[in-house]
Amino acid sequence: MVKPDIDLDNPIVKKAITYFQNKMITALNVPQRVESAVVPIYHKPKLKRKPIQVGSGVLVKIKSEYFIFSASHVFDEIGSYQLLTGDGTGSEVQSLCGDRFSSGRGNSGTHRDDPIDASVFHIQSPISEALKKAAITLNDFDFSSLKESKSVFIAAGFRVKKSNTAGNTVRSRRDVRFV
Repeated sequence: MVKPDIDLDNPIVKKAITYFQNKMITALNVPQRVESAVVPIYHKPKLKRKPIQVGSGVLVKIKSEYFIFSASHVFDEIGSYQLLTGDGTGSEVQSLCGDRFSSGRGNSGTHRDDPIDASVFHIQSPISEALKKAAITLNDFDFSSLKESKSVFIAAGFRVKKSNTAGNTVRSRRDVRFV
């Protein structure tokens, strides 16, 4: 792949860069409540001694119920193993029981070609106060930006490659990117 040749001195390019920089600054100045609700998702295969991170999800509280929203392919990695999560700070991993609801599988029979690739895990077991506090509510959702075609979004998650587990504790760093 060849990088496009962009003239950074072109006044139109300079104006576009300034425009998007201002959008990013505005996005960064908004309180990032959603970012703190992003949690790493793990499972512990039978023959492994420690949990393995398979992705990230967003903790959401609706009324008095708690959920984790993530991609279906993340939950496919867990398979029949129990879902584990934590806050990534070295606290003990929490085992969660619940029900999973997913978008339909694609033509291949997997979520690899599922255009929606979305799952919701309804947590049915008790969770720590730290996770309860981190969960966002419907009031934290901003549906107004869906009408703007030039919105700047921030993506947050825990990179699997940077996850570090030791026994029942996990350390991982949240990564944030503009999209």
